[in-house]
Amino acid sequence: MPHEMMYLLGPNDHYLFGKVGCVLLTYLPYLAMNTSSLSILAFTIERYYGICNPYKARTMCTVKRATCIIFGVWLFSMLYHSYWLFLATLIQDDIGTSCSFRLERNSHAYKIVFLLDFVLWYVLPILCDIVIYVKIGITLSQCGDKLKKSVNPKISNEMIVEKAKTSSTSMGNFSGRDSHISGKRNSSKGKNQVVKMLAIVVAVFAICWLPYRGMVVYNSFVSDPKYSWSPDWYINLSKTLVFINCAINPILYNLMSARFRAAFKSLFTKRKNSAFKTTAFNPRHRLNTMDVMSSAEPKSLLITSCEATS
Repeated sequence: MPHEMMYLLGPNDHYLFGKVGCVLLTYLPYLAMNTSSLSILAFTIERYYGICNPYKARTMCTVKRATCIIFGVWLFSMLYHSYWLFLATLIQDDIGTSCSFRLERNSHAYKIVFLLDFVLWYVLPILCDIVIYVKIGITLSQCGDKLKKSVNPKISNEMIVEKAKTSSTSMGNFSGRDSHISGKRNSSKGKNQVVKMLAIVVAVFAICWLPYRGMVVYNSFVSDPKYSWSPDWYINLSKTLVFINCAINPILYNLMSARFRAAFKSLFTKRKNSAFKTTAFNPRHRLNTMDVMSSAEPKSLLITSCEATS
């Protein structure tokens, strides 16, 4: 934002933030956008384990482990992008002072830097996300088929109520089966909703960043500057999409996750979210990231997948 405000409102012949500002305001945007890419990949992998390997996820996908992963992602990203602290510098020319790179645009090192940035922090994570969500979709589809087969269509709600009234034994059997089926349905619905929400987050990230990243990579490989492509309307559009991506995730979470909305409201009401009470204070239940993200009912949290109830 400081760079954008300076280019829009500041002088064209003088860079306002000095050498330190040039270095930091070049380093921080690359750090932020590429760390976002790794964070998205991290929660995609966590969701894969939560659905495709639920028994392992119950002990592995804990809040403490998630905190360590987030810390590790940021630490790795900060170290990797430290080369920008040495590449960014102030350049004095006939026009004035500007913030630019030490490398010449036609040098191989310049092209390698931007190509690696595009491949390692955009293309590969997005491809991994796509592959993982395809596997998750296949698993949920197979779970849905199993759930359909497990429900006997001949048993109606009236039959269940009638049996419950006539026999206490029957009441136990049928109510247990009914809650078992209902639990599986709620769990499956909750997981589908979470996967859909996170897949949309990935898709929005890919769409919003592609115009800007594509332009940067294309212009990096153009040998003659006069053939570079950066019209004002396209730059404004690509940067607007980047700004939208920076702000849209909480909106998506609120629209698609009932649990996120409840947790968000609890910040203002200063009272515990009832959806967490049954898990956070239950000595037999270990709170993990699946519980935090799931929009299913609390009772269905005990059933993590169709495998867990088979």
